[in-house]
Amino acid sequence: MEERGAKCYLGFMLFTVNLLSPIEYEARSFDFADVEALEIGQELCLLCKHGYDDVIFTLTPLWSGWREAWSAEEKALIEAGQPVAHREGYELAIPGGRYTLLQTIPAEDWTALRKECYQLAGTSAQGEVYVRFIKEGPLECVMQLLIPAP
Repeated sequence: MEERGAKCYLGFMLFTVNLLSPIEYEARSFDFADVEALEIGQELCLLCKHGYDDVIFTLTPLWSGWREAWSAEEKALIEAGQPVAHREGYELAIPGGRYTLLQTIPAEDWTALRKECYQLAGTSAQGEVYVRFIKEGPLECVMQLLIPAP
């Protein structure tokens, strides 16, 4: 990812990022308990549709996936701005492109995730949000919300 800019929104830092190549995932069911079970470098990802049902903000999961940690070779390619080779069985992806990103602590349930997504999506009528849970260290896990930027 390449950082393009940042702004403060509701006390959070929002970033505009450019994904130079897709981030691929293997299809896997999702449960919030799985987030803490991740090993360092592993990720879980959800693609959700967001919108309004009359006046209530809704969040509907479309797919969920998992990815193994980046290898040393893949990390070197990413740092050099090069695309990473497709992994066999990884058929889901966050496509390359521009995104608004919010990084925060992981949501513990669907209610908390909906609240975080609402803060990012705001009043947009509908759209999609990618939710990445990334295990960064033995005790550190983060959640990234990515919404396609206009």
